[in-house]
Amino acid sequence: MLIIACCSMVGLFQAARLRVRTTRLEETIGLVGMIASDLRYTCAPMENIVRRLTSVSDALPFLTACAEYTQKGEPFPNAWRQALKEAPSGLDEEDVKILRKLGLTLGAVDLDGALSELDYAKFALGKRYEEARERQRKLGGLYRTLGVLAGFAIVIVLF
Repeated sequence: MLIIACCSMVGLFQAARLRVRTTRLEETIGLVGMIASDLRYTCAPMENIVRRLTSVSDALPFLTACAEYTQKGEPFPNAWRQALKEAPSGLDEEDVKILRKLGLTLGAVDLDGALSELDYAKFALGKRYEEARERQRKLGGLYRTLGVLAGFAIVIVLF
């Protein structure tokens, strides 16, 4: 019985990872939209925008880490890159690559360039979100089922 439970847990864990990524992508798309709105209407420095957004929501750990780095005097692009590298995000490497590219331009280009880059990031992350949602729909149940079936198969083979 313990073997079945362990295998089931592995399946549940894999399904949960898919769900976490989908949720994080959705939150990240919202974050990019909030940054664009703040930038468009306040023209505030990125350091201030990140600190304000951190006080509103702590759902994305890398944002909190970025705010901490900027408070220590780290330039925004370095703080963004370092935070993406160190803080757990629940995103995969391609998702992080989009955010890394975004961090290089924010604060380094004019307002129109930053807004264009934010629009592109929102579009690219939106595509990744749709793919993640479809993957979660297709594979989430499969992982859960395979976990249980693998547990039964091991029990049958062993006993």
